[in-house]
Amino acid sequence: MYVAESGGRPGFAKDAYLSSREKAGWHLRSKWLRQDCAKRGGCSGRQCKCCERPPDSDRMKGWGHCTVECACCHRERAFELQDTDRRLFQPDFDVSIHPMTAYSADIFHAYIFAGMN
Repeated sequence: MYVAESGGRPGFAKDAYLSSREKAGWHLRSKWLRQDCAKRGGCSGRQCKCCERPPDSDRMKGWGHCTVECACCHRERAFELQDTDRRLFQPDFDVSIHPMTAYSADIFHAYIFAGMN
């Protein structure tokens, strides 16, 4: 998403994405992003709800949903993911390649329209 944000073409999609990101808790407004995080074993599916808390002082977790590097998820798993496992927990997506994969299209729409759900 960083590539799309920083280098994306001007237009409706980029404007909607940047507008959504200006709102506090924008990442929590998307049901799809919360469900995706939970399906991948992230904090949205556990009682800790780290995704809803502000970044911690150790920068172990910031605003947003879990990635394979989330310290809370790592503690919960209690083991290091191998590269093949990482792909299961964090599917590849590239919103700059067309046609997009189904996952890329879903995450693209979830990020753009997060503030509108």
